[in-house]
Amino acid sequence: MDFVWIPGGCFQMGQTEAEKSWLIQQIGEDDYNRYFGDELPRHKVCLEGFYLGQYEVTNAQYRQWKRDHDSGDFLGHSLNGDPQPVVMVSWEEATAFADWLTEQHHGKYTFRLPSEAQWEYAARADTTTMRYWGDDPDAACAYANVADETLQQDKSVQKWLKEQERTWTYHSCDDGFVVTAPVGSFRANAWDLYDMLGNVWEWCADSYEAGYDSASPAGALRGTLGDGKAKVLRGGSWGNYPGKVRSAIRGRVIPADRNVNVGFRLVVSPRTP
Repeated sequence: MDFVWIPGGCFQMGQTEAEKSWLIQQIGEDDYNRYFGDELPRHKVCLEGFYLGQYEVTNAQYRQWKRDHDSGDFLGHSLNGDPQPVVMVSWEEATAFADWLTEQHHGKYTFRLPSEAQWEYAARADTTTMRYWGDDPDAACAYANVADETLQQDKSVQKWLKEQERTWTYHSCDDGFVVTAPVGSFRANAWDLYDMLGNVWEWCADSYEAGYDSASPAGALRGTLGDGKAKVLRGGSWGNYPGKVRSAIRGRVIPADRNVNVGFRLVVSPRTP
């Protein structure tokens, strides 16, 4: 498992006014308030440096702990390959995996999920644009695995959408994958992190709060294990449209939930005496 040093510093966390205007233009004010209003207010957060996983945790890595884990498939497209990011893992299981890794290193290192602030700071990598490659959503396919032309043209997806009487919104580009891609398949951000946007949503340590008014200072964690609250997801996935593939995007699900588009990466730190 490879880790990258993320230098300490301060950043503006959350959605910009230009981003808000773009989102409202795309989906209307009512849907904006429903889906994206929790990314405000934009606020300054300062963090100490930390080590973050360069890649999402893979099926192969996760199976070192849970040998029989099955990430399954989506409409016959396998999610289970060794180099693909592990999915169908709850927040509780991701946390247990991190605890197991800590034990395997005999207490010399502590592994855990990143805080929401750490995640966004690392994803942005000193950028202020909607995405770490810029504001153009259709440039995504060089940097991220997203809802794209390959997904749109897949026969099993078309059949499923028809049966479900659903529609899917896509990026106007082709990343070559219907579902999850092997980690590291796309360009890294400026801090050498891969798949921070797209591929899979990533669990964060924090409990979810609607908006940042109640955010703790200095990017501290919000909530604890067992508090019963929904946990934060970040980054969007292979199945998401442009509005959900942004550095500020926030998702949430209950900690016991498992999904075909949710995985995680870890933070590691030396154990202090």
